[in-house]
Amino acid sequence: KNPVQDFVADPEATQTIHFDIEVGEYVKPVTIKIVAVSGDKSDGEQHILPILTDKQLVTESMTLSVRGGQTKQFEFKEWKDNKSTSAVNHSFTLEYTSNPAWYAVTSLPWLTEDKCKSYDYLYSRLFANSISGLIIANNPNIDKMLTQWKKDNAEALISPLQKNQELKSLILDATPWALDAKDENEQMAKLSELLDQNRISAENDKILSKLEKGQLFNGAWPWFDGMRESAGITQYIVTGLGRMRQMGVNLDRRTMRMIEKAISFLDKEAVDYHKECLKWKTDPGFYGIQFMYMRTFFSENKMDKKTKEAYDFFYSFAKKNWTKFSLHNQALLCSTFQRAGDKDLAQKIMKSFNERAIHSEEFGMYFKENVNGIYWHEQNIETQAAVIEAYQEMKMLDEVEELKIWLIKNRQANRWKTVSATTEAVYSMFLCGNKIQSDEPLCTITLGNQAISNDGAEAGTGHIKHQWNGKEMDISMADIKVENPNNHISYGAVYRQYFEKLDNIKSAANKLKIEKQIFLVTKDAHGNDQLTEIKDKTKVHPGDKVKVRFVIRTDRDLEYVHLMDMRPAGMEPLNVLSQTKYQDGMFYYESTKDASENFFIEHLNKGTYVFEYPLVAVHSGNFSAGIATIQCMYAPEFVGHSEGMRFSISE
Repeated sequence: KNPVQDFVADPEATQTIHFDIEVGEYVKPVTIKIVAVSGDKSDGEQHILPILTDKQLVTESMTLSVRGGQTKQFEFKEWKDNKSTSAVNHSFTLEYTSNPAWYAVTSLPWLTEDKCKSYDYLYSRLFANSISGLIIANNPNIDKMLTQWKKDNAEALISPLQKNQELKSLILDATPWALDAKDENEQMAKLSELLDQNRISAENDKILSKLEKGQLFNGAWPWFDGMRESAGITQYIVTGLGRMRQMGVNLDRRTMRMIEKAISFLDKEAVDYHKECLKWKTDPGFYGIQFMYMRTFFSENKMDKKTKEAYDFFYSFAKKNWTKFSLHNQALLCSTFQRAGDKDLAQKIMKSFNERAIHSEEFGMYFKENVNGIYWHEQNIETQAAVIEAYQEMKMLDEVEELKIWLIKNRQANRWKTVSATTEAVYSMFLCGNKIQSDEPLCTITLGNQAISNDGAEAGTGHIKHQWNGKEMDISMADIKVENPNNHISYGAVYRQYFEKLDNIKSAANKLKIEKQIFLVTKDAHGNDQLTEIKDKTKVHPGDKVKVRFVIRTDRDLEYVHLMDMRPAGMEPLNVLSQTKYQDGMFYYESTKDASENFFIEHLNKGTYVFEYPLVAVHSGNFSAGIATIQCMYAPEFVGHSEGMRFSISE
């Protein structure tokens, strides 16, 4: 308040100078100049004193998920139950997507890029093109949809990492993932090129020519040119070509000749593998299952005597031991047995699937055991797709639709970045069960008594977004009604943003929960660290070591997760170097800022995690500990924050 304060120092005493600083709504740093004058000599110092506001912009959300043909009522309890008199509304946002399956299509373009020269990747480009052709055939109005996307610069062609910046805890450029977003944007921009029938025909002809040229004299393909033949790569390509034909893709004579040569090679490999199993008394395992599954697509190619013996050996072992295989392999066996006419055994596997399946209103039908392993056939996306194919083979279409819900919800918060995950998932979503169309009706949404307009809805996805500022917000908007007229799931979210004093903030979570605790670190008689949670009466002194602990809970797999902790005032960090770390089964990148600790977690699998970081107490006083906020940058509707708290540091 007073720009200049004079003070006469007593050389015999230690004295304290009090500065009366007034902080307005817009917080600015304060410059403090101290000048000492004695006679005609003077000396001085200047310091910048940062002043942090005691208010925080808080984002709370609620996800909306409605099954096909259903009408649901939602209550935004975090808003309705918040009775704080110090909270100031900032904004309320609604976004909703009537046909979210179309977001899966945006994963396809990167498969068509000529950035890898391996033959399995070359085949995947062929597979992506073929799926694209079938999507075009099932959606005659898709040209209009793509034209509209490009004309309107639709959000469907923008990476989720770049969307909804106003709803996120940190701008994209301040994260390690800015280049990922740029890469995804460039890929999505090529979607209209991908879904072009003329391009598909010309591109497929080039790919088939390369496959034909690269096929070795014995019928095999190597992984890369110049390498030896690979039974795994060859089997992968032949199996995929078989699936393409089953999907309705017309394979020309050139392709069928390549397939015949490759099957001849694979038959010989199966015979040799059979001999090895007998010699060393080992189980046929995954290779045997893959061989049988591949062979179901080409029953017209007869087996010779030795190949039939190997096939029967694999088949007999699988019949007796199918319960010992992974979920993915069991799904392949179910399809294999059904096509081979062993319907009773296929039904047994299907019964086992039904008994183990988890049914969820939000996630549909999925399996607890479906977690990522170290091999491509142990990944959760590929496994779910294989299970969908098995149910499709058994004509259990209701279950197919339930299983597809899990894939759609997974795509909501994750970027499919592998060849196999993308191709398998899109195949399952668009070519199994009910065909997804680009011109379906939109959902009807009501906030309180206010009907929400669908004008300007994004073509295909039906995505809408509406925002109200603080003065326009009314508590009645916390009551939400959604009617879904389609035969598949739709989803969206509502967000409330408000300013609140740090000490008055209550914890809140939407599928992603965080708890924050602060512990005083002392030593026991043996020199081991002993943690005491800091409460109102806990004595903390300058120089004491402190640990901040987080407990994170998520009910789904998430990617691109940002955790920001407002570092407790009066304390300084011990971790000052930004670096990648590992704690409690989780890799993350830690970055220390002036007033916060930031943690960037690229993959956060479903589960509960506990991790800590150290601080040291440096100033005495009564301080705010701030709050910790965690949010999925790919899907900002998944957000949570801890509650505000205070603590004291005494001399």
